[in-house]
Amino acid sequence: MSTIRPLLLTLIAVVTAVLGWGASLLTAANSLPSPVLHATSLITIGAGTLITLVLGLRVRAYQRQRSEFRDRERRRQAGEQGHARGAEKPVEISPVLAARTLVLAQALAYAGAVILGWHAGVLVDLLGVARVGSDSVTLSLIMIGAAGLMSVVGWAVEQFCKVPPGDGPQPGPDGARGESNGDEQGYAPGAGG
Repeated sequence: MSTIRPLLLTLIAVVTAVLGWGASLLTAANSLPSPVLHATSLITIGAGTLITLVLGLRVRAYQRQRSEFRDRERRRQAGEQGHARGAEKPVEISPVLAARTLVLAQALAYAGAVILGWHAGVLVDLLGVARVGSDSVTLSLIMIGAAGLMSVVGWAVEQFCKVPPGDGPQPGPDGARGESNGDEQGYAPGAGG
């Protein structure tokens, strides 16, 4: 699975901005309302973003616990004196949960780029004909902000799903290691497949 590329997100936003601008011109020429998402769509955008963030934070917490546990085990095996208590072994997360979180994060980032671009294109057309305080202009600006937040959260959660170098998958029973996506970092267990 490939990582989110900011340049691709930007390209998607630019292409959909052109499409949104064209759609806004068409609707204005046919005396139709501006093609802007209704304010109630913010509920869905917010819910999707919040769910993705919560799932991503679970994966991140697991990664941190796992790293701390391994560090303490290495120090204990090396005979270093230090804390009397060792770190508890982290509770494993489902590989399917990690994979779904990664896919959800990427989908959120790409959807955010599409929504941001569309409303930016509509806004360009609206600023030429509508006043700045109009409902359509205000709603377009709100949607652009919400979509930008979607993309940022999607990208951040994808980063949470990456396994730090040297902390990759352990060899399985047959000696094979987990898959990598070609980057120096892999994904959390089950998230890279």
